[in-house]
Amino acid sequence: MSNEREVIDRMGQRVLRGPLIGYKATDNEMKCRGYQFSEGKIFEHDGKLEHCESGFHYCPEMPGVWDYYCMPCRVWKVRVWEVLEHTSYTGTSFKCVAAKIEFVEEIVLDGDHNSGHRNSGHCNSGDHNSGRRNSGDHNSGYGNSGDHNSGCRNSGDHNSGYGNSGDRNSGHCNSGDHNSGYRNSGDRNSGHCNSGDHNSGCRNSGDHNSGYGNSGDRNSGYCNSGDHNSGYYNITNRSTGLFNTKESFHIFNVTSKIAWEDVDHNLCYEFYKACKSDAPFDYAAYLAIPNATIARLKAYHKAAIAYRKEND
Repeated sequence: MSNEREVIDRMGQRVLRGPLIGYKATDNEMKCRGYQFSEGKIFEHDGKLEHCESGFHYCPEMPGVWDYYCMPCRVWKVRVWEVLEHTSYTGTSFKCVAAKIEFVEEIVLDGDHNSGHRNSGHCNSGDHNSGRRNSGDHNSGYGNSGDHNSGCRNSGDHNSGYGNSGDRNSGHCNSGDHNSGYRNSGDRNSGHCNSGDHNSGCRNSGDHNSGYGNSGDRNSGYCNSGDHNSGYYNITNRSTGLFNTKESFHIFNVTSKIAWEDVDHNLCYEFYKACKSDAPFDYAAYLAIPNATIARLKAYHKAAIAYRKEND
């Protein structure tokens, strides 16, 4: 329905207009905490709504009722209006509170309290579940609202970890996808608490980091806001030291004050090609390379010759 997720004001509280569908358990006389319900009638709460205190409580997923109501009991599909707004929930163990509720129909349960098909587990509303309290399908875990989960309390699909809202996670509490670490909101992380992608480190908001606490990209160091840093606490790029604010790198084993983009890379490549020969050449032609001296150019050439001989 077009207005089901519309947020309105009710007695100074933000509520979802509804109607929304949920599930509620009662005793055999259709009572809950002494309140008598009946099928097909809309019941209204007069006061403010408060979780676990006042209002009509229900679960968005059928297996969630087992967390709040002891068996034996009856389980009902309900229609609700003016639901106290919430931001998120994990798996099936979540309870909402509404100002209006209607009992639509009773859920027929089997001996293991499953309402789905081909379930070998308990209290499942989905199909082909061997776990417990799953509302999704093909789950062997516990409290999953997604499908094909072997872990617990997943709302995403194909998770083997716990508390994931994303898909194909083997870690825990991930909202992103394809994570093996914990509490990642990004994708394809093997580290923990990353909001970026492809991180093997922890607490990175950037991408492709193996270090910790980086907001930049492709850092192996810690707490860098720049990119390609192997040092710590840098807010610049390509730094190996600490607390740097200007990009720096080494040429001929000496720190260069020239920026990367100001290097004549064509000249550097020509020198590299010249060093592939064992014969001496005009080293003076390459003195424009930063930090270059005749002695340093010759030393590099000598090292290149020795490396080739050792690795041929």
